[in-house]
This record gives sequence, structure tokens and C-alpha cells, in this order.
Amino acid sequence: MSAAEELHHLSDDPLNAEPQSPEELIKYEVTPTKLVYARNHGKIQNYEHEPGSAVVWEKFRVEIGGEYPGVKDSAGFTVADLLKYMPTVHIVAVLHCAGNRRGKMAEKTGRDVEGLKWGEGTIANVKWFGTPVSRVLLNAGVSDKPDEWVGWHVWFASHDANEETEENNFSVSIPLAKAMEGSVIIAYGMNEDTLRAPHGFPMRMVIPGYTGTRWVKWLKTLTISREESPGKYQKKDYKVLPENVDSLEKADEEDWWDKIPPMQELDVNSVVAVVQSNTGSYDKILVRAKGYAFSCCRVSRVELSTDFGQTWTDAKITYQEGQWSWTLWEGILEVDETSLRRSEDGKTRLATVWSRAHDERGRAQEVDCKWNLRGVGFDGVACVSVFLYLEGINIGLCSVA
Repeated sequence: MSAAEELHHLSDDPLNAEPQSPEELIKYEVTPTKLVYARNHGKIQNYEHEPGSAVVWEKFRVEIGGEYPGVKDSAGFTVADLLKYMPTVHIVAVLHCAGNRRGKMAEKTGRDVEGLKWGEGTIANVKWFGTPVSRVLLNAGVSDKPDEWVGWHVWFASHDANEETEENNFSVSIPLAKAMEGSVIIAYGMNEDTLRAPHGFPMRMVIPGYTGTRWVKWLKTLTISREESPGKYQKKDYKVLPENVDSLEKADEEDWWDKIPPMQELDVNSVVAVVQSNTGSYDKILVRAKGYAFSCCRVSRVELSTDFGQTWTDAKITYQEGQWSWTLWEGILEVDETSLRRSEDGKTRLATVWSRAHDERGRAQEVDCKWNLRGVGFDGVACVSVFLYLEGINIGLCSVA
């Protein structure tokens, strides 16, 4: 079975697909490549005919340019160059689509959103390997003095940008100071193998702590500029518009795209992936909840509630790896009788589990997340409701979204 067949397809052309459920995702600390979501605005650039061969490694060259003083006109590199002249580093980092949970935003707010109605599976915790961008830029002539990075941006453009239509002109940017962090890499491998075509072969950006929109696949150019990238996906998309902007026409007419900054750092977030029965009786009902959390920095704790946020209990963190991985968690909770909603026959009850993550910067997930037209950045408290079937002292559960 191919990787694409493991996923739930929201569209086939271009390919956009995610795992069948977050429950499937959290079975693994590191996401298997076959379960890494596919997010594309255009066709997949398939340069994967001979993965790892000298032909591929030497054919595709990334050019470096721009207006930064001292950058060499001839600066550029292939994967073969990186392997021969630059260090290889390994990093575990979570890749997260800005539209993850978009369907939940529409459901929770009762308002439609523009874009694919993603569930909670456009996230992947991957072992990446490649070369730090800082080493490449220093070699090209960028200063090693941090005060000389201020006010500069690095544009990343994709081979997908060869097409002249605005829709396929994929170019985005991040501050040069961020690019010079050692954790930002030009990746040519994932999960102990070379990149696959859907994930950016032969080279892609990996920018830990930043939204996946900046992790450009099929990397073609690095450009250092005083300005942000003029690309559509930097300037006119992936921005959290105000609630009163309810159409793309209004966003254009009132120049909101120029007023709102682009999404960059990840917000603190969590998802309840599954709730299972544990033990229980008419007097005491226990449930086990599991899920994931992430942020632009390390998650410090995850709290759970079964009474709609009146009280919270700390979950147990079961996995973290380094600074940039996702966090897996679980917890056993007692559900108070007063928090259950009864069915008409009295045999079925509905319980709800909420999760709320905190990070090392002291930020906590908001209980509610405001609606925005593009449905991006949904970080409201996550919840899963379950039906409890009371049969003697045994509790059986059936999850509902």
C-alpha cells in the first residue's frame, strides 16, 4: 500500500490528504513516513526517479542571491555539495499545517471557512536530517554578527514557482535571524531515508517552531532581502484576519492582507485523539484520554477537564524529544455524575473531555478560538465527547467528534 493510500484524501489534484484519525497518529512517537500528511497547492514535483543517485544529487542546484552585502554572485549548492562540504545534522521537529483543525473551527463556531476542511491530522513528528542554513549562508558571505541580521529576510522559493501563475508562485520568507538559528536546516532526508517526492525531494526547508507554510518543498532559491517575500502565500494568504472580514472580496477591498502580519511561530495547541473506557461503576466512572500537544517551544504541561473547564487535572507526558518535537500525553480521569448528560431512557450518558496545553513561555491554550475567514491557526481547547453505556458495573464507550 502506498503512502497516499494510507491517508484520507480531501483532494487528489492537487494531492491533499491526512491520516484517517489522530488516534492512528499518536500510536507512534515519530510519525512513519506513510502517515505524514500531504499538503499541496499545485502538482507534486517528482524528481525522484533515481533517489540518492549522483545524477539527482548533482543536477538540482539551489541558487543564493539577493541584496545582502558580501553575498557571492555565484553562491549556490547541490545536495552533493552539502554532503561533501557541510555537516549533516539530525533533528526531531513537528511539521504542522496552518489549516489543521479547520473543520473543527467551522463546527465549533457555526460559520463556514475558506479552504479544505482538515481534521486534526495535518501534523507529523519527523526525524529530519540535512545541513544548517546558517552554515550555507555564512559560506555564501552573510555576516556572523547578529546585529547585521536585523531587518533582513530570507526568501525560500520552490521549483513549483516555475509556473507563471500566481497560484503556483510559491515563495515565502522568514527573518534572517531565525534562518541563522542552528535548528533551521535544508533537509534532504526524513526518518532515516531520503526525502520522497510528496515531501520535497531532493531538498526542502525545515524550520522548527514555525508553521508548515514556511517549510518550502522542492527548494530552488534562497534570496536575502530587506523586504518580505512578495509571494501570494506570504502576502495574501495564511493570515489570521479579523472576525468581521467575512469574504475574500472584503479582505481585498479593505486592504486587510497588508494590515495583518503573516503566520510564523506556532501557537500552543493540543488535541484529544482518543477517549477509552477504563473502570467504572454507577458511583465512579473513569476514562482514559490520550492526545498530542505542540508549540513553537517546549510544551510544559497538558491539563484535562471533564466538567467543561471548571476544574483541571494534569495529564502525564509520555513523549518529548528535544526542543522541537510534539508532546504525547495521557490521563485517567474520573467523570462526575453531574457532568454527564442523560439520554431519555437513562442508560446512555454523554461525557466530554477537554485538553489544554501550556508551554515554557507561560502561554496557555485559549478555551475559545475566534473565527477567521481562512480557518487558520485554530487553537481553541480541544474536546472529545463519548457515549457511556451503563451495563451493570461495566462502562462501554463510543466516541463522537
